[in-house]
Amino acid sequence: MRHSISLGVIVCAMLSACSPPPVPKTQFSEAVEATEYPSLKPLGTLLKDAGDVTAEPAEIGGTDSLRNRAKQISGPVIDPKTKSELAAAVERHSSL
Repeated sequence: MRHSISLGVIVCAMLSACSPPPVPKTQFSEAVEATEYPSLKPLGTLLKDAGDVTAEPAEIGGTDSLRNRAKQISGPVIDPKTKSELAAAVERHSSL
């Protein structure tokens, strides 16, 4: 009995593996159908065409203001009372 169930599972798995995968029914607009597939370009050509990238002083100053704001809001997440309560709970349960 056990072998017949195993054989049935194996046969079902084999039959499902032989079936073609389902094809999704997609509908594209005429504009999408009319466009050509983009051409692939070598990375070296793209990098050469990009040129040098430099940061403007205004962009650099923006990072300083972000760092200052981060310092202002980077306080403790748990207040001291809750922290001591959690530590006491851990202490109580660590002896179990």
